[in-house]
Amino acid sequence: MFPFFQFLPHPVKQFLVMKFNLGWFKKCKSKKDADMLINSVNLLKKGDILQLFPESKIFREKFLLMTKSFIICS
Repeated sequence: MFPFFQFLPHPVKQFLVMKFNLGWFKKCKSKKDADMLINSVNLLKKGDILQLFPESKIFREKFLLMTKSFIICS
């Protein structure tokens, strides 16, 4: 969507989704629509994934020394 979007403050996210098309999301016309879009994206942390898949092995996929995604193997 937008690099490091999840780390931006809410007013900045709101501005971005109201002024620009981000990825496959079209720009929002109202603050209410922007808030709904922002709140619909929920990135899972490792602890959340462990609760969902307690019996699985979790591997971190890294890019430039940062975790890009998790891979779950049962």
